[in-house]
Amino acid sequence: ADCYVNALNIRHTRAHQGLARVYHLKNQRKAAYDEMTKLIEKARNNASAYEKRSEYCDRDMAKSDLSRATELDPLRTYPYRYRAAVLMDDHKEEEAIAELTK
Repeated sequence: ADCYVNALNIRHTRAHQGLARVYHLKNQRKAAYDEMTKLIEKARNNASAYEKRSEYCDRDMAKSDLSRATELDPLRTYPYRYRAAVLMDDHKEEEAIAELTK
């Protein structure tokens, strides 16, 4: 974790992602989510940051982050696949197929 903190000291924004991963591995989900929020606030193209932050929160918050990622960059495929998987879990097959064919 120290190497990521050192990288943040020189304003290397991608270090937020690494530090979030460290927090996640330590089962500190709130800290991981907060770290990704810092990246979103700093990043120029933050569709990717919203996508990554979705990994560190509950399903509803994740869906919100992935919707925002799609708004920022509709060509990113991960949000569509994730939403389709959630719909499949909820036995909404037709909606899942529709999500994948957007």
